[in-house]
Amino acid sequence: MRMKFHPGTLLIALLPLTVALIACDTAATADNEVATVAEKKKENKKAKEKDNKGAKTKKKETKNSETKKVAKRDGVTRKLNIARQKHAKSSLAAEYAGIANQDKIAKAEQDLDIATTKLQHHEQYTAPNRLARGQLDQRQAEDRYKESQEEMEQLELMYAEEDFAEKTKEIVLQRGRRRLERSRTNLDIRSKTFLFLQNHSLPLEHKELQFKLEQAGLLRDKTRRDAKASELDKQIAILTAEAAVAKLDFELQVLDEKDEQDEKDEEDEE
Repeated sequence: MRMKFHPGTLLIALLPLTVALIACDTAATADNEVATVAEKKKENKKAKEKDNKGAKTKKKETKNSETKKVAKRDGVTRKLNIARQKHAKSSLAAEYAGIANQDKIAKAEQDLDIATTKLQHHEQYTAPNRLARGQLDQRQAEDRYKESQEEMEQLELMYAEEDFAEKTKEIVLQRGRRRLERSRTNLDIRSKTFLFLQNHSLPLEHKELQFKLEQAGLLRDKTRRDAKASELDKQIAILTAEAAVAKLDFELQVLDEKDEQDEKDEEDEE
């Protein structure tokens, strides 16, 4: 005898299976949700750790950047102070050099005036007076020689006419001859001295004084040129020092402006 199949019976038979499948799906869904939540927590944790690490890195970079800024500012400030000291030193050196150069020029001009005066005195007084004195000495020597010569002639005439003792006569004549010889020698010396003075000594002294005058003039001119060159060198040193100060001032100003801009950017970011 065959049994008759009823649809309700099938539904009743499949109901436990359906319930089991639904339960499995529900459990899987729950597991997936749990896994998703865990994954999100994990991702959030990683993101948070990453953010914390980024914040620490940024903080560290900011700190390093600030340290570098401070170090750079300190370096520029030190260089600026040194540059200002060099500028002050250059100005002081220029002032002292100017005073020293003026003293050198004054001394050179004084030496030139002295040399000029000596040459003028030599030409106007010393040489003419010494020449006149030499001429006078020569004429006096000529006069004494002539007088001695005349005295000798008189003695010879006197002793030739009168009858004197031979010995006395010889003594007097020898004395006269010695005076005459000395007068002639003195005349020769005076004549040679005068000629040497006139032709050699005075011209040589004149040349020496002229040479000293020329050298004094050249030295004065050289001193002026050296003073001008020294002045230019000192001015260049001052301008160079001023340029260095201006450059460092500008660098410091740029740093100030950059710091202000960085602070403004940070405020905008906040």
